[in-house]
Order: sequence, then structure tokens, then C-alpha cells
Amino acid sequence: MRLAALPEEHRAAMLAGYTDPQIEALRYDWEWWARPEQLPPPGDWHTWLVLAGRGFGKTRTGAETVKRWVYEGVGSKRDSEILLVGPTAAAARDLMIEGSSGLLSVFPPWHKPAYEPSKRRVTFHTGAVAAIRTADKPDDVRGVNWERAWLDELAAWRYASSLDVLLPAGRIGRPQMVVTTTPKRNRLTREVMALPRTVITRGRMRDNPHLSRAAVEMLEARYAGSWLGRQELDGEVIDEAPGALWRSEEIATHRIRHAPDLVRIVVAVDPTVRLDEGGDECGIVVVGLGVDGCAYVLDDRSGYYSARDWPAIVVRAMKSNRADYVVAEANQGGGLVQTTLEAAAAAHGKASLPVKLVHATRGKVTRAEPVAQLARQGRVRHVGVHDTLEAQLTTWEPGHESPGRLDALVWGVTDLIPGIGDPIETTPRPVRRDAGMSALAGLAGLRR
Repeated sequence: MRLAALPEEHRAAMLAGYTDPQIEALRYDWEWWARPEQLPPPGDWHTWLVLAGRGFGKTRTGAETVKRWVYEGVGSKRDSEILLVGPTAAAARDLMIEGSSGLLSVFPPWHKPAYEPSKRRVTFHTGAVAAIRTADKPDDVRGVNWERAWLDELAAWRYASSLDVLLPAGRIGRPQMVVTTTPKRNRLTREVMALPRTVITRGRMRDNPHLSRAAVEMLEARYAGSWLGRQELDGEVIDEAPGALWRSEEIATHRIRHAPDLVRIVVAVDPTVRLDEGGDECGIVVVGLGVDGCAYVLDDRSGYYSARDWPAIVVRAMKSNRADYVVAEANQGGGLVQTTLEAAAAAHGKASLPVKLVHATRGKVTRAEPVAQLARQGRVRHVGVHDTLEAQLTTWEPGHESPGRLDALVWGVTDLIPGIGDPIETTPRPVRRDAGMSALAGLAGLRR
């Protein structure tokens, strides 16, 4: 019987006859401590997909699976490597490698891996080498001939093409990969679930007996039954929430491949004011107004950025989408929002950055409902696929905290189409003075 399954007093009695070196070795014997669902499944599988809620132990599961591969001799050949891929370089370093459940923590001191950040690799005592790559640079995994791979937080990967580059590189021996992620309804999750020879393990936060019971009870009391709780705590892939204002079918019906002629383009921002990356998601969504009076969703640059980082993302979104100005919610830190955007513009060589700060005078549901209604009518259309944004739109239920991407979209559409909202402007709204304005002037009901 595994030690983790024994009551504390039985565990102490069982270990009473062990020597200190034996007990120390036992600390690092994952077979003794793991729950059954944290051990690799039997059979000839290619992909082991661990879809589980926060606190389940996904990171430990991934790290221990890599350790098992190392002890089995995987990756010690000259032409074979183990591949480690996180959503960002910081996530790979802080969670997969150096985290409390990361690779460096699961090996015993006498087999401590050598981590070389500058070379983006981990070398193990067997001679095996793990290459560290990041999913926010799709071509980053080219040239790595992996035999085993650990992909972490797949649902947070920015580019679906990262998987397309990664899979063909796994052609040595009998390739296998473990994928650990909090489930979210997006293209990557669906594609991995559909891969041949994929085994799926599902799990909930409450399955981990080592978590604080008080913390688990608090989170369940707050989020139980909501789409957020079902996804983040119970590990479910939520297709749509029953009370969501947006529907996947409606978004798909009105989706187009290319935008028409646009009169105005804005970068809408629901900012975060935290200086670290531990705050809420920063919504950054690019929306354009067509000559037909419809709003077009062009780009989604949202993410968990600090207040130091997101302004630069906004400036780049402005440049790449040839946007006219920024619309930023300023209920919290309005002055900071303005200042950081101006500083980011100066750092990128822009003399000025047109910014329109808006304050919410109505609740989130009241602001969102008119935009959702326009979407049902086909007056808010998505140009291409924006997986994470669409997942948030179709899983958010009024009454729960709205995510940053949704809020940013609402700000952008509300600014572009008059009459559907009542934000208070704190700075003048810049307007593009070009030929497109003549078309705008001829549209009934589009003058402010």
C-alpha cells in the first residue's frame, strides 16, 4: 500500500523499522507517495493528457514523470532529448524547473540535476539532457529531436501552431508526451484530446489530500457550480455556460476570414495595476468599425501581464493593427494607466499615443448585454478565430466576476458603436481623418 494512503499513525509505525538513509530515499520514491491517478497509465500510449483543476498536483505529476523517464534511461542517447515546454519562458523556469513541485525538487540530492538557464537545458546524472523551450515562440522547438516531452499548461499557450511544430519533432524511439493543464475550451485542448493513442486523466482540486481543507472549502463555497469552479476546481472542459450571453454557434455563424474596409480601429484595454504577474488577466482586444456599421474583432493580445509589461503589448498591438487610439478602462489607477502608456510609447519611439480613458457608470452585466445582443444580430463579428476570448465569452455567466478579455471587448465595441453604452470620457476621443470618414458620416445613427 502507498504511504500516501495510510493514516498518519500507521505511516509512522511502518517507518519505525527503517534506517535514516532508507527514510531519506523513501522521500523521493514517487511510487510510494503518488495517488494512482498521478502515475503514468498502462498501455501503449503516445499522449497522456492530465486535465485537472488547480491544486490537483499536475506540476508534480509532470516532473515525476520526467524523473521516471530519466531513471529508465530515456534521453541519454546522443541523438535523443527530453523536451520541456511551458507557455512562457518565465513559467517554464518558475514552475516546471525551479518551482516547489518542479524538476529540481523531485530528484534526491545525490542525483541533483544541473540546470543551465543560459543554455536552456537541464542535464541529469544519467547523461540525459532536457531542452527547455517556450510555446510563445512557435519555431523555438525546431531542431529538438525529442523522445519524451512534458508540455505544461497547454490551455495557456498563445499559439496553436506551437503544437504543429512540436509534434513532428517527436520521432525518436517510442515517443511519448505528458501534457498537464487546467482545462479550457480552446483549439489546442481539443486537438490534443483528439490525438491518436491519447489517454486522458481528469482530476479535481479536492482529490489532493495535502491541500489546506480550509482553503479548499472556501474556494468551493465561492465558486462551486459556476463555470469557473467547474473549470478551475473540478477540471472540466466547459463548452458553454447555460446562462452565458454569447453562444459559440452564433459567433461561428457570423465569423469571417477578412475584415471589410474599416473606418476606425481601437485597442481596448481592461488594465491591471499590479506590479507583478499575480493579478487578474489584462484584457487587450483590437476592434475595428467597418463602413457597414458593424464591429469587427481583429486581434486578442490579452494575458497575465504586470503593470510594467502590458503597456508595451498595447503599443505593439497599436502598431501591428494600425489602430487609431487606445480605449482604456480607468476606474482603477486612471493616472497610472495614462502614464504607463505614454512611457511605453516613448520607449518605442512614438512621440504620442492617443488614449481615451473611460469610466464605468453601469454594472458589467448592463454593459455587456447590449454588446452580446449586437453579436447575436451579426453586428459584432470575429475575423478569424480567437479561441481564448471566445471561450471566455461563452462560459461567463452574469453574477460572476467577468474576465479581462470580455471586458476589453465590451469597452471596444461600446466606443465604436454609439448608443449602446454610457462610459464617461476623461480624455478627448481621437478620430481618424481619412476618406473612410465620409462613409461613416453617411451611415444613419452612427454620429455621436
